[in-house]
Amino acid sequence: NGLIPFDYINHCLEELAKSPTELESLLPWNVKLG
Repeated sequence: NGLIPFDYINHCLEELAKSPTELESLLPWNVKLG
């Protein structure tokens, strides 16, 4: 998916801290970084 693993995991942890119930938006093909 063209994501850098460190940035992706960091993004996921930040978003889970805000809203742990929206897991669908954290799947690699739904994340747009940058």
